[in-house]
Amino acid sequence: MNIIGTKKVLDLCKQMPNLQALVHVSTAYANCNRDQIDEVIYPPPLDSDNMIRFTNWISDELAEKITPSLIGSWPNTYTYTKAITESLVIQECQDRLPCAIVRPSIVGASWREPFSGWIDNFNGPTALFSAMGKGIMRTIMGHRNGTADIIPVDFAVNMMIVAA
Repeated sequence: MNIIGTKKVLDLCKQMPNLQALVHVSTAYANCNRDQIDEVIYPPPLDSDNMIRFTNWISDELAEKITPSLIGSWPNTYTYTKAITESLVIQECQDRLPCAIVRPSIVGASWREPFSGWIDNFNGPTALFSAMGKGIMRTIMGHRNGTADIIPVDFAVNMMIVAA
């Protein structure tokens, strides 16, 4: 979905002669397999066209078996495909489309807009917070010195607007 969906959006945008800005939303974790992450687009682990062709012919069962070898040092397919998609966006936009890539971390409830605490789903950290608040989940295993990189949704949206 990350790669093919973005490719379809890019193809559509190329047909828009008056397009002012295209903002691709990636993730701060697209390159989480690196010790240091700079504001650059890193070479993809696999060319996006090859990945699209690969997913078109491989069976789900075989894909499941080879995925651990394919994604290598990435922890999951989400971050792996986000890394590939970033390079696709840069490749397709080069001299053709005005684009920016933003990399928010984990998006959580709003800080102020539209009101403090607003969220439209119970995915990710929101599900944990809700379960803890209701007493359904009383303990959770974690790393004592770990950091939850959660950004309020209004910060993320405002960042995207500014990028545009």
